[in-house]
Amino acid sequence: MNWSRGLFRVWLLLSALWASFVVLSANLETNDLRRWMSTPPALQSTGDTELDIARQEAVTRAFNELNSRTSAKLAGLVRLALTPPILAFLLGLSAIWAISGFRTKGNGETQ
Repeated sequence: MNWSRGLFRVWLLLSALWASFVVLSANLETNDLRRWMSTPPALQSTGDTELDIARQEAVTRAFNELNSRTSAKLAGLVRLALTPPILAFLLGLSAIWAISGFRTKGNGETQ
């Protein structure tokens, strides 16, 4: 029985499930927002050109700010999806390394 191979496969499975959970939960949360953010909204004309231009610039600035916040949120989700599996992998490697130090050779001596 090869414990290292088995634990690695369990880690792969759990990591894939974790990443899927993070992606699906983020997708459900931001689905409506993404649809709205595909194009900035156009405002109806008020007849005052300067006011219309100022309003449209304000909406465009707010739209761009929302896009940049969404990019930061996406980076946070990537960190959330990858950090726990990486830490679990390193913890598993450390445990296997520590346990392998206690193995005995064929003649009963420790390595």
